[in-house]
Amino acid sequence: MRTIPGYGKRLGWMQDITRGRFAAVEPDDDIHYAIAGLRTLETHGIEFTTDQAIRTIMAINPQGILFCAGLNMVRKAGFGVPAPLTAVFGNAVGRQSLGAQIRCDPFGWSAPANPTLAARLAYKDAVGSQTRNGIYSGIFFAVAIADALACGDPVRALDTAQQYVPPKSRFAQMIDFTRQACRQHQDWEAANAAIYARYDQDFHASQKAPMNHSLINAAITIMAILKGGGDFGRTVCIAVMAGRDTDCNAATAGSILGCALGTTGIPRFWTDPFNNTVRTELMGMPTIKITELARRTFDVARKNGRYAD
Repeated sequence: MRTIPGYGKRLGWMQDITRGRFAAVEPDDDIHYAIAGLRTLETHGIEFTTDQAIRTIMAINPQGILFCAGLNMVRKAGFGVPAPLTAVFGNAVGRQSLGAQIRCDPFGWSAPANPTLAARLAYKDAVGSQTRNGIYSGIFFAVAIADALACGDPVRALDTAQQYVPPKSRFAQMIDFTRQACRQHQDWEAANAAIYARYDQDFHASQKAPMNHSLINAAITIMAILKGGGDFGRTVCIAVMAGRDTDCNAATAGSILGCALGTTGIPRFWTDPFNNTVRTELMGMPTIKITELARRTFDVARKNGRYAD
């Protein structure tokens, strides 16, 4: 096997993240962002600024594990560019990507039954790397997570989240289109084909839209939830099989379903293999317990819930 330049490792390391071989959640930029978002809330509270959120990411994330709009954001901040200009300069392709969507989870988890707060927190984070539909994507899914924690219904959570999207935006149009496609087509593959036919091309050109564009990936995530029937495994698997940015979409759909169903609603064969452990490449956190992250998130959330004492 050939070696990976700069690491001196063989491709055999991939066997550690295949079925039956892994023993923990392996390092991933989406997981790293969730932990960084939690750290931002713990350190600065809900009044954090966009620049503080960026600096938190910079403090604990090696640049080698950041990508696209997120990488551009920290690079520009490192050169002294303030937010929200960090989302504009050097970010021609990623401005409307799903960068905010994959960072929004802790802002929804930390605002149970408080969708307005979730939207405000997600917005402050999103504008560091995204514009327009990229921002709306982060807000939409943060609100859906916050509402799912309260109502236990992932489809109703989507209804609530849509109220926080500008009604004349392309993102709002995409939500309506995706709902219609899911009503018209009984099987998810046909609904997914309709989504690709509409959003696989770039809005401004005949070329294909970027792989991680917010519109098509958010549509796939919404479709997976609508076609998943409230089943965690089916929802996550549809999100993966539908293509595009599969790990991000499955993580977002799984986050909303997890908030709606709780631990008792997720079969243990989905969670037991991870042995309550997350491995990261974050500074000072080679491993961290999932239960510890849950406890810390609860400590933040208990002060922000709409009906908190």
